[in-house]
Amino acid sequence: MSEDKYDYHSKFMEQFKYNFAIEGETFEKAISLALEITNKDENDFLNKRLLKEQKKNSNLGIENDQLKEKVSELESYKTEHDKYEKEFQEFLIKKQEEEKVMKSINNENNPLKKFLELCEWVDNMEEKGVSVAPTEFEDIFYHYKMWCKQQAYKPPDKKTTKAELLMIQKNSIYGLEIGKRVSEKCPNGTELIPRFNLWYEPE
Repeated sequence: MSEDKYDYHSKFMEQFKYNFAIEGETFEKAISLALEITNKDENDFLNKRLLKEQKKNSNLGIENDQLKEKVSELESYKTEHDKYEKEFQEFLIKKQEEEKVMKSINNENNPLKKFLELCEWVDNMEEKGVSVAPTEFEDIFYHYKMWCKQQAYKPPDKKTTKAELLMIQKNSIYGLEIGKRVSEKCPNGTELIPRFNLWYEPE
């Protein structure tokens, strides 16, 4: 309680004692009333301070909730960003691999390019009620390997040949529709056992 308020209440009590000549029990009641008024002012002050603090804390609580919401949004954004960043990196790696394969295919000294001049492009065929490309990779790779041996080329790399044939199939008029499982019934089979619209007839 401030000094001004204290002086005020002192004078208030003196007014009861001297101006109105209050004595005994009546005076005690006056003192009690004065103290009650004093306590009321103090309580009002404390209540106001308490309400102010409560309001301040409420505002802090709201700000805290808003910050939590922002953090949650940022975490969600980071998760999405990381996901797209990973997908983008995978896309770049795939594009780099495709460019490498295309460079190999377009190399004039690539024996596969010469071998494919001996092949035909043919339509899909029906197999167990499913439309599929006619030639499995193992079949065409076998013929290509035998041809390389006859032409005195070094044995072809199986993984490289598969990647090149898939790219050639993709850029053909038939396109490339390939799955991860046989149950998907894709025309070009699966990534493990691909099929092609190329057909080779041994001489």
